[in-house]
Amino acid sequence: MLKTTALVMVVAGAATTGLAQTQQAGSADMVNAEETFQKLVDQCDDIDMLMLRAKLRLQVSRTTEEASVRGNELLVEGFELCGEGKIDEGKAKLEEALVLTTAGADEIFATEDTSSQPEEETSAEGDEGASKPWWKVW
Repeated sequence: MLKTTALVMVVAGAATTGLAQTQQAGSADMVNAEETFQKLVDQCDDIDMLMLRAKLRLQVSRTTEEASVRGNELLVEGFELCGEGKIDEGKAKLEEALVLTTAGADEIFATEDTSSQPEEETSAEGDEGASKPWWKVW
């Protein structure tokens, strides 16, 4: 019984160590991401650009490969334009990238725009209780 318990603990410890290594908690990539973000802020500190960047980063991870690559290219181009003082052109690039990556995500998840479909009209004929509030039962 003691040997079995020790074996289970050793196997569980090895699995936990492997999991921690795949998660890369505290890795150099996090430091690199912070440095990259700080460089972008130093280059262009427009809050609208930073918000568009955040939205774009969320979409890039869930879109098609082509849209992801093109979205990242437009992101870099947009921040370069913002660094040159062309903020409106930079915003336009980021908005274009956001539309592109959103379309790619919609393609992956096969979503359809249902907001343009007319809602079914309900007739009040025969439904006298439907027009009254729920607390007025009688």
